[in-house]
Amino acid sequence: KTQVEIMAEVTKRGGGRRRGRDMVYPVFGVLLNAYVVGEAMKAVGKCRHQFSIRAPSIEPNEDMTEEEKQKWYRTYRAQVNCIEWFALTSPVFIGGALVGKKAFGQYGKYVPRFLGVCSILNAYYRYQYLKAYQEEADKRGPYFMRTVQVLQPAILVAFSACLYL
Repeated sequence: KTQVEIMAEVTKRGGGRRRGRDMVYPVFGVLLNAYVVGEAMKAVGKCRHQFSIRAPSIEPNEDMTEEEKQKWYRTYRAQVNCIEWFALTSPVFIGGALVGKKAFGQYGKYVPRFLGVCSILNAYYRYQYLKAYQEEADKRGPYFMRTVQVLQPAILVAFSACLYL
């Protein structure tokens, strides 16, 4: 057989280089979520430097004003929230995409794309949540709800894929 015939057979069977390409979407989304966590950590580092709070302490200094203390607490809490959500959502996006590809047969090729979009939207809304929370705690609510709305169908798809297998 010629090289062209071999490549044609591999392409017909779904093999070759394109096989795992759909996983780029959820992986890219998870990387964006990791970027958001990094931004949260950077904000905490900036506050530590600004207010002279030495690691590993999480308590504000006594000489800080009440407004500065609240800013510190909001920034630190936003970081913790971002880390928690990253730990909770990453397995949903990556694991759901991997399992969904197998579980849903011919429609499985759409699962990584769908979960990738969910993952990217999750990163966007988590970033907005982070910025809003650092500014004022009451402003975070709408972004939290959008994050939940993005995550619900992703969890449903990932859970369904696990049940089906």
